[in-house]
This record gives sequence, structure tokens and C-alpha cells, in this order.
Amino acid sequence: MWGQSLKKLSFICRPWLVVVALLGSLLCSTNANPYGLDSRPSVGPFLNGAMPEIAPAISGNWSAVEAFPNLLFTNSVGLTSIPGTHQLCVWEREGRIWSFENSPGVTQKKLVLDIHNQCQGWDDSGLLGVAFQAGFPTNHYIFVYYTWVKPGTVVGDAYTRPPQAVPNTYHDRLSRFTLDANGVAIPGSETVLIDLLDDTIWHHGGGMFFHPKNGFLYLTIGNNATPDNDQIINRSLFGGVLRLDVDCRGGNISHPIPRQPLNGHTAHYYIPNDNPFVGGTNALGETNVLEEFFCVGLRSPHRMTYDPGTGRIFIGDVGDSAREEVDIIEPGEKGLNFQWPYCEGKLGTMKLPCIGVSRGPVLDYPHTDGRAIIGGYVYRGKKFARDLGGKYIFGDNVFRTIWAMDETTTPDSKTLLAVMPKGTGPNSGSDYTGLSSFGTDARGEIYFCQMSSIGGHIYTLARGGPPPPTHPIPKLLSQTGVFSDLKNMTPASFLIPYNVITPLWSDGAVKSRWIALPDHSQIHFSNTREWKFPDGTVFVKTFSLPVDDANPQILRRLETRLLVRDTNGAVYGASYKWRPDDSDADIVNAGITEPIQIKTATGTRIQNWFYPGRQDCLTCHTPQSGGVLGVNTRQLNRDFTYPNGVTDNQLRALNHIHVFDAVLHEEQIPQMDQLVAVTNTDAPLELRARSYLDANCAQCHRPGGVGAFFDTRFDTPLGQQGLINGPVANPLGISGAKIIVPDDPSKSVLFHRINELGDSQMPPIARNVVDTNAVATIADWISSLPLSQSSLPQNWLHADVGDVGKKGDASYLDGRFNVIASGTDIWGTNDGFHFACISLNGDGEIVARVMAMQYTDPWAKAGVMFREGLGTGDKYATIVVTAGGASAYQWRPSENAAGRNTDGPTINFPFWLKLVRAGDAFSGYVSPDGVTWHRVDDISVPMAKKIYVGLAVSAHNNTLLNSALFDHVQVSP
Repeated sequence: MWGQSLKKLSFICRPWLVVVALLGSLLCSTNANPYGLDSRPSVGPFLNGAMPEIAPAISGNWSAVEAFPNLLFTNSVGLTSIPGTHQLCVWEREGRIWSFENSPGVTQKKLVLDIHNQCQGWDDSGLLGVAFQAGFPTNHYIFVYYTWVKPGTVVGDAYTRPPQAVPNTYHDRLSRFTLDANGVAIPGSETVLIDLLDDTIWHHGGGMFFHPKNGFLYLTIGNNATPDNDQIINRSLFGGVLRLDVDCRGGNISHPIPRQPLNGHTAHYYIPNDNPFVGGTNALGETNVLEEFFCVGLRSPHRMTYDPGTGRIFIGDVGDSAREEVDIIEPGEKGLNFQWPYCEGKLGTMKLPCIGVSRGPVLDYPHTDGRAIIGGYVYRGKKFARDLGGKYIFGDNVFRTIWAMDETTTPDSKTLLAVMPKGTGPNSGSDYTGLSSFGTDARGEIYFCQMSSIGGHIYTLARGGPPPPTHPIPKLLSQTGVFSDLKNMTPASFLIPYNVITPLWSDGAVKSRWIALPDHSQIHFSNTREWKFPDGTVFVKTFSLPVDDANPQILRRLETRLLVRDTNGAVYGASYKWRPDDSDADIVNAGITEPIQIKTATGTRIQNWFYPGRQDCLTCHTPQSGGVLGVNTRQLNRDFTYPNGVTDNQLRALNHIHVFDAVLHEEQIPQMDQLVAVTNTDAPLELRARSYLDANCAQCHRPGGVGAFFDTRFDTPLGQQGLINGPVANPLGISGAKIIVPDDPSKSVLFHRINELGDSQMPPIARNVVDTNAVATIADWISSLPLSQSSLPQNWLHADVGDVGKKGDASYLDGRFNVIASGTDIWGTNDGFHFACISLNGDGEIVARVMAMQYTDPWAKAGVMFREGLGTGDKYATIVVTAGGASAYQWRPSENAAGRNTDGPTINFPFWLKLVRAGDAFSGYVSPDGVTWHRVDDISVPMAKKIYVGLAVSAHNNTLLNSALFDHVQVSP
């Protein structure tokens, strides 16, 4: 096998490992030396109660509290009021609707509708939308939008994830049911209005309401995670807003349905005469347009609501790998095109001409703030009218955040109100135990639905916090108690001082650091990864800026930041801006920039300083990083001079006062991880560069972090980081750009990002000055890298195959292949992927382990493939895994034919794949460990004797690049 004959590529000789170990041994004092910390200082959690236990809102001290403590719901995904009653109804993803009295002490709920035996729930599917007409008290109609399957064929349950794609099985269905006098659905009363055959349980939409003025039903339907449904309105009813007259009024109001969708059926409603595409032809000249469309260009519009105060319609459209967005339809507008898939949020450029009127979002946010937007309502209640009246309240499923949109800023922004508690219960594949939906009662008061497979609550807003009572973040630094003498910045006796080896770059500021660790608690120690801190831990950091170029010792005190580990498993921050006389510091509620005057040899210059607001803190203090940055083994494994005058290794000193949940052996401390400062020219160049990247980039650039293709954590081997010749989402207009191009900083996007200010800079906030020491070090390191590291093994080649929106690539380093690709899919008649391959003459096999894959789409694929040629429509056999956790064996039996499929088991990365050829017989296998193999299928495809075998990757999204990492790749003979 070629894999056995190849010599393992060695990236760079690292004698510095030995050097650092020897240097480190000098840092750790022997047992005979005194300790820097004699005893553990005493302090209660949250600075003796000075700080809140959970993060309050920026203003108002908002929190999410249980609205109906005695009621539980299984995976609730919606709430609304029942017209003409004092009741609310809540619907559950798996197919049940409940009603109950709108009273905090209510203990009983009534089952209104149960369709669980024909409702396929999970991911973006299930019972998603419920709406009542104003005439409900008379007609007793309830309209339901759900994922229908043949009764009795529902797969999985609230605990078990079903297959994500089963052809000719899932249906998007809009139905009307009739309730009896007791408010319970009459058996057999279902009337089907829309039934659309789809392929997956993804992107079904479900926002639905009746317009109070025109009486029409508005419904959002997603693109079903199928690119063929994007920007197409003459085939089926996916990817937009529909507007229907369910009363079939006719005349000058509406008319009968003129045409049916492909693979679907519609009935029992009329088309409003003033729908934008009535007439069957759109602006692009396409005919047979489905007239139900009111707006287009949506991806996964989970929630859509109407604001009676302004007549505006708000849509929360769940993004892909980069942005989440809020879209608005103003009164009188129709035929808007919200730009998917050409734009994600405000990124990208809309392709013109287009269907309808191109319209971007009013607000978008990155995946450092959240991962799945949940559209909400404009607050029109009375309880908080003074604070929230007229504000759009929305949130995020993954981060469980509740925001109020601020339309007074340019552009629109969001203000954090609260974080909803996490639901309980197991997950399969994705974490859906967060916020699932909003709802309002008849008085306009707002509620939040909590996902939980065991039983979640309905929440609402409270001002002042849930029991036990919490309090606002102190407005003054003096009220926190962290300094016993503010003027001289004397730390309180309960603070433990520390320093780091490689600080996060902060425009040249000098920092002082302390930690307040609550009594009787311990830090969960890890030699290589992040430490975990107990609730109530507070980190304190003061920033002072040199203000005289001739004398760097002259400092101006700017701010003190507090980072608090709360009781929700997260962190929150508070920044205090020092007054000019250093007498106290004031809380910063929203980020502000101040020009600081610096004395120079010839006069003065201005350096801007950014004071972050609370939400800004979370940009870097990400959940993926554990929230706490810099306080870990590799950063604290250094000497520090303590207030008692003793210089000691910080790990040794902390171990001495028993703050860790593990006992460190002092003689082993020098061998533990240790970074070096970027300015330490005695240290090896690679160590300096990678230390800097760990301190400044790894909080976001890690698995599960931002939508990039590399991992800058220090403990990830360089060959696995995806930095060297790694793909870029934005090449910055540079031809041949990669994350790092060996020996060429000019083509290395990482170099440009740290060497620029503005929209392209990294980190994206709180930096107004370039770190010239880091820029020089990174440039020298890149220039020192050998050119041959990204070449594929001998006789291997790579190429895009079929329909790809962006050019793919492939590289090889330290026995691992990194394959990047755009492409629509490997499915049906589609060929849209990147292929790294080698020719094979006759029988043989390929084995590979898929280590990880970038999540561009649930149906992004990576796998091993035999293929007759590199052209579109060629025959192939492939076994793949998807980003969403599925596996499948696919093949094309003849040239240009539709592919066929056999589902394999659900998977977790890393995962092994194997294909075996014996003549025209191809067998596909999968394995969780590379030892125990499961045969998925044996098929026969006539192919030439000489074919290609290799690694195939598709993004299932032609606007983005997917990246997959393979190892243990072996081809034989």
C-alpha cells in the first residue's frame, strides 16, 4: 500500500522542546525554597455577594422566570392565546397541543390535539406552527403546520433522533382541524390545505399568523436544506413567505388556485388577488410561478410575527455557518427577496436581476453571539411598557439569550435582557435544550418556550431577578470591594495576584491581574486544556496605558474589568472606566471609544481606547473556550514575584494553598505545558508564534468556534491545526491566499489579519493598534516554513468535480489530508464536490478516517470514493458521512443517471470508512474504531478497469467552503 511506503512528513525539527524543558526546570523552585503564597485567602462567592449570581441585563436587571411553575411540556416549540378565552395553548414538537388557563398557579392542562403518530419531530421538523383566526369563537378552526409521515411510521421519539433524510417520506403539511365545544379536536376533522413532499427534517420554517386587517394566513416555509429550492418559485412552495385566503372569499379579494406545486398538492384556499406574483410570470420572465409566494429568499425562517402597533412583519431567519438575521416586511411591501443563498446576513452580494425586490436584513449577528436565531415579538404589553414598549424581543436557541432590538442605533443593534436556563434531558446529535420560541397572551405579555425532552417550562420576563433575589451589577468599582484603597489601587486581601506568559494584545496596555476564588471551592486542573472554575469565581484585571513615548513608566489608569463565573455555567463581564482623578471607576453599559492623548518627542498623538460593554465581553470570552482566557497551565507556568517578596512558580504556589482538585508533584511542573512571550527572542521562532496564536486567537479558532477552518490551540499539533495552506472564507482579494502560505507572508491571510486595522482585523474588537512585535514574529515564522509541506503524496491529484461555487483545494501534512470544497452535493444527478485521488488499475480498496468536518450544512459530506472519471455525470461508488451525523452508501449505476442510496448508521466524529472493489462489485463499510466494521451494502456498477480512488468532500452550499480532515488513509494495492 502506498500509505505504508510513504515517508511521514516532518513539519519542522523541534529541539526547542528540550530547551524549554531545561529552562522550565529552572523556573520551579525546590521544596527548600519558600512559597509565594503562604495560605489561601478567604472570600465568599461573587466577591462576598457584591456581584450577581447570574448576569443581569444591561439596564433593568431583567431575568427569565418560570411563568407557570406547575406545568411541564416536552419539547415545547410555540405558545399563543386562544381567541375569546382566557386560555393559552402550547404545542410540542412531537405532535401535541395543550391548553390551560393563563394563571401563574395553574396546575392542569388539557390535550387539544394529538397527532404524534403521524408527526415526525426532531431538528427542524415536527409540529411547528399553530394559528387561530379571529373568527375562532364561531368556527372553532385551528390551523396547524407540521411534518407529516404515514400514520404509524414515526421514527425515534423525544430522546432518539430519526434519520435526517428518507426520500418520499417527509411532508410539509398545513392542515385545519375543528375543535368541539370542550376545545378538543374532533377526530377525522383534518382538512389538508398544503402537502409538500420533501427530503429532510431540516429547514421547515413554521412561522404563522393571521393578519388582523386583511384576514389572510401568512406562513414561512424553509428551503428544506435543499439548494434546488433556493430562489425558485415555479416548482414548489419552499424558501419563502406564503399568503393565503383560507376563507376562499373570491371576487375582488382572491381567486382559486391556478396551479399545483411539483411533488405536492394544495386545496381549500384561494390566492389573494394582490399577491406579488399573481399572473404566473415573475421579473425574470419565468412562467408557471406559484402565486402563493408573498416573499422569497429565506433559508430557515423558524419564526415570523406581526406587530399590531406598526403593521410590520418580523422574521427570524436561521443562518448557516456565519450569521443570523432579522428581516422586516414594512406595511404595504410585498415581493421582497431576502437574498439567501447569495447572502448570509449582511455578508455576500445579491445576484441581480433577481426575483422580486432585493432586501437585506435590518440586523444580523455572528456566531460568537449565537448559533440559531429565534424570532420573537414586538412587546405591546403593559407590565414593562415604559422599558420595552415597541421593542422587538428575540433570542437565540443555542446561547439561550433574550435580546431587545435597538432601532435607535445605526445599524440596528441588540441589547441583552436575560439568559434562559438550559432545559434538561438527553440530546442526540444537536443541542436543542435552549430557547425554542416566543409567544404572547391576549394582553401582549411575552413568554419563552424551553426545549426539554424530559419536561421544560414556559418562561417570562421579570425585572429584578428570580428567587433567590439577585441585585444589579454595582455601578461603581468601589462597591465591588476589589480594592481596599482605590487611589493607590491596593488589592483587597482576598485577591490572589497572578500574571501570564503571553498576554492577549491590548494596544500596548500594562495589565495587573487577580483572582477571587470562593472559600471551600477548587479549580478543576488540566495540564493541557482549559481549567474549570467554580461558580462565584471572579477575575479582576486593570488596564493602564503608557502615555509618554519617552518614558513608558508614566501610565494612565483606564479601566478595570471583572469577569464572573455565574451559576448558569457561563461567564459575564463588567468594565469600569476610571475617573480622571483615579478616585473611582464607573460601570460601562455599552461599548465606548475614548481618544487618549500620548506625549511624543515632537508633540502629541491620539490613541483610541475601546471600553467594552457587557455584550462585547462575550465576543472573546466564548462558551467554546470555557469563558475564561489565559488562566491555565501553559500561561501560568512561570515565576512571579508575590506581595510577600517571594519569587515562586505560580503553579507551585497555587498548589501549595490547595486550590486545585488534583495534587501537583512539584518536580513535574517544569515538564508541563508552557508558552513563551512573543518578544522572547531566546525562544524558538515557532514556539513564539504558536504561543501568540494560542493567546490571541484560540478563544474563537477552535472546534465549535467561529466558522473558520483552523484551530490555533497550542496543544493541537501543528499538522492538525489547518493553518498551513489552510483554506480561507475571505481571501481579502489576494490571489492564491491561504491561512498561511509557507515562505510567503504576502499570501498568508493570518498575517494580514493581525497587521491591519478595520473590518478585516483580528481580533475584531478592542484593538486600535497593531502589535508590531507579533507581526514581525509571525512574518519571520511564515518565511521560515518549508515550501513542500502541502504537496499531496506522490501520484495524487485533486480537482473540483461538477457544480462548485468556489474553488476547492487539498493538502497533505503529517499523514493527514485536508480537503476543502464548495459544491451543491453528491446526490441524485448532482456532482458538486472536490476530489483528492489517485488512479487505480483493477481491484483494490481504500480506508480512511474522517477526523472532523466544517459544518457548512447538515448535509455537507465527506467520504471515500471510487469514480470512473473526473467529469460531471461519471459513474461512482462512495460511502460518506454528513456534518449532521448520518452515513450513507451512494452510487451512480450508469453515466448521467440519478444516484442511489443506502442509509448507514448515525455517527460521531471521528469515524472510519472503507470501500472495496472486486471487478464491478463494490462493498461499503463503516466503523467507529477502524476495527469492528459494519457492511452498509454491496452493489454492482460496471466501470472501466482503470478508475480513480480517493477522498470526496462537498459543502452542500455553493456559497461556502467546507473543510474535512482525513487520516489513516490507505489505498491498496
